[in-house]
Amino acid sequence: MVRVHHFAALALLLSGCFAPAPPGGALRCNPAGKACPDGYHCAADSTCWRDGEGPDLGTPDLGSEGGTAAQDLTSSEAGGPDLSTDDLGADDLAVDDLATDEDASLADDGLPADLAAPRDLPPPPDGAPEAGPSMDATPVDASSAADLAAPLDAGADACFEDNAACQGKTCGLAVSNCGKAVSCGTCIVPGACGGGGKPNLCGCTVDAAKACAGRTCGFAATGCGGVVGCGTCGLGLLCANGKCGMAGCNTMGCNAQKKNCGVISDGCDGRVDCGNCPLQQSCGGGGTANVCGCTPEDACFGKGCGSVTTSCGQLVSCGTCVAPQTCGGGLPGLCGCAPDNVAACLNKACGAAVNNCEQVVTCGTCTPPKICGGGGIVSQCGCTANNVAPCAGAGKNCGAVTNNCGTAISCGNCTLPALCGGGGPNVCGMNNCIGKSCAQQGKNCGTISNGCSTTMSCGACTLPDTCGGGGTPNVCGCNGNSAAVCLGKTCGTVTNACGRVISCGSCTMPQTCGGGGVPGACGCTPDNALACQNRTCGNVVNPCGQIVSCGTCVAPKTCGGAGTPGTCGCTVDPAACALFGYECGSAPNGCGGTVACGPCGGNLKCQGHLCMP
Repeated sequence: MVRVHHFAALALLLSGCFAPAPPGGALRCNPAGKACPDGYHCAADSTCWRDGEGPDLGTPDLGSEGGTAAQDLTSSEAGGPDLSTDDLGADDLAVDDLATDEDASLADDGLPADLAAPRDLPPPPDGAPEAGPSMDATPVDASSAADLAAPLDAGADACFEDNAACQGKTCGLAVSNCGKAVSCGTCIVPGACGGGGKPNLCGCTVDAAKACAGRTCGFAATGCGGVVGCGTCGLGLLCANGKCGMAGCNTMGCNAQKKNCGVISDGCDGRVDCGNCPLQQSCGGGGTANVCGCTPEDACFGKGCGSVTTSCGQLVSCGTCVAPQTCGGGLPGLCGCAPDNVAACLNKACGAAVNNCEQVVTCGTCTPPKICGGGGIVSQCGCTANNVAPCAGAGKNCGAVTNNCGTAISCGNCTLPALCGGGGPNVCGMNNCIGKSCAQQGKNCGTISNGCSTTMSCGACTLPDTCGGGGTPNVCGCNGNSAAVCLGKTCGTVTNACGRVISCGSCTMPQTCGGGGVPGACGCTPDNALACQNRTCGNVVNPCGQIVSCGTCVAPKTCGGAGTPGTCGCTVDPAACALFGYECGSAPNGCGGTVACGPCGGNLKCQGHLCMP
């Protein structure tokens, strides 16, 4: 059995494949050989990439002294182990020995940890913000990040999100082309944002030394959802609980170790597959390695109130509102208030009132000489007559005059031979009285005194003018009271009582006048359904400039995982057997299923995914 291991390992090493690892630049190989699985090629950086992918690093220098590729690979500069024949001892090349802290570790979805580690991304273009440290999707603090709901500038400076800020990123925060903070998603435990050493990418770094502390053989949990090989025992020795010895070893199954997912050590020198997790859960997702669980994402991102259901199926509260605001009163998921001005002005014809949102609104204006409350009734147009002021108060003692309400009244009669107007307009005297016409008195409407003993009509006004409407009694005029007609409004145009169009203000894009459902107020009603059209996951910017979530994916699916942006999916890796180093049986395909690794030939039997006598 040991000899079979030696030949398999030697063939693997001489082919240039130093350590089975996932694609995307993590599987090391010899550019001069054919060491990569089907569907991959050996790139110039000595790592395997999927066909059609990989960096252009130029032609690697395989030795200026004419040495072969195999010779160059014995040096530390080749990125692999020393392959000199002195190191290929009989006990050193067992397949288990090839499991390094990177090769034999498994990620939370059942694949090696390297498969969960994202590829390096090209550096950002000049002027673009540099990727910062690992940032999980924590709600943006208003004191440190741009207001995600702030409207965009209007006019020539308008900026529209191009949704490219998170391109090549799967977690943390990024800065959009409009300078806003954008959430690129969250990671599934045990993965963390930047955990694999790549900023803004989910990953998990395996610490083999820590995992194998106190063990000299067998396998140990990596903390990344898999196991790492800790070494093998010499001939005649058995591995028991991480130590080599002569005694036998009692293996422990998944139930005995209280594990229910992923691949774990059996307590000896083997491994056991504990299976996959149900929907809405992932392996280690609750914080315990190899135990199904779920850590909810920040489902309240972009919301300030109400309740939402997380990706784990939990109902959580996003906050409450303070009266008079209600949740959704302005925008969905945000505290606001929709004013009801009709109810506020019910049974009121004029003056001001306070609506349900504690805003002051106008209920109308009065036509002179009437004033609001002038008849003694609050919020109603009227006029309280003053018959003293136009007679005795003005020094008049005879004839007809008009009071403050436009009504003709008599100031009294004269005693003959005195005549009304003989002493002046509406004053008794001995002189003759010559009455003055409406035009002579500068009047053109209503009823006035002729200056003697009678009154006369000066005509009527044409709307929107009213008699005295401009502030001068018995003269046609109009007072639009523009300030009053715009009371309670911040935008749009209104027509005042004089028929003139008055502007109450304008809005800044993407807000429009009445866009939030409140007439005369700037706002924007987000069409999240349109923003998320043809998308089932990820974040987008809606027409109101707000970041909204189109949904989350259930592990092992990820947003865009099958190659379609905005759609949950998972791409099955056909090279899973080679990545695990399995010769037979089946290996996790990274999408919650398995891929067959083939039967063993001849008289060999499949033991621990390896063909053995």
